[in-house]
Amino acid sequence: ALFFVAAIAVLLWVMFSTQLRARAKVFLAKHFYRNRYDYREEWLRLTDTLSHSEEGTSIAEQSIQALAQIVGSTGGQLWIARAESDDYDPVASWGMEMPDDVLQRQDPVVAFLAETNWVVDRASQGEVPAQYRKAYGSMQLPEDFIYVPLRHARQLLGIVRLKRPRSLGGFNFEDHDLLKTAGRQVAAFVAQEVANELLAQTRQFEAFNKLTAFVMHDLKNL
Repeated sequence: ALFFVAAIAVLLWVMFSTQLRARAKVFLAKHFYRNRYDYREEWLRLTDTLSHSEEGTSIAEQSIQALAQIVGSTGGQLWIARAESDDYDPVASWGMEMPDDVLQRQDPVVAFLAETNWVVDRASQGEVPAQYRKAYGSMQLPEDFIYVPLRHARQLLGIVRLKRPRSLGGFNFEDHDLLKTAGRQVAAFVAQEVANELLAQTRQFEAFNKLTAFVMHDLKNL
């Protein structure tokens, strides 16, 4: 009798628990259904896009393109964290106009990406409002866009905003996991490019300081 009462209680809990049903759905999809993506092909294409630069194309533009190809997006924009402040500056775009807005760390979307490292998609919230309300709270999500965090060294290095293709359909765990993992790989390339630019600036300042020292020395001798 105790066993049947406990079984009925667990069954009722599973039936009325949205979070548990979602986890069970993901578990079944992971272990009993065919994957949505061919991960080998996706990773090879991502690496090829990042490695083979076209003439006139920057690393930032290649990074946007590499992420856009995963979901079939036709364009995207990239923001990078500014070292001396809490802002994220627009640095590149691909297939879209260059954004002119600066994202601040206090922005709800930016703060959410920095804290959770999730991929933000408005369409998914419309499909399962109760589940995403628990995740996003009362945050106003952007429409027709997918926000992908670029996380490097446990910090939110940048943000990629992709134009959401109409043919994509609903987001599932595979879309989130693949874009999140690809975002980390892209963040490594972007971080290397930022470090190279800082190194180049440092060397320019060093050369300028040496030139100034020589000029001042000659003026003093004269």
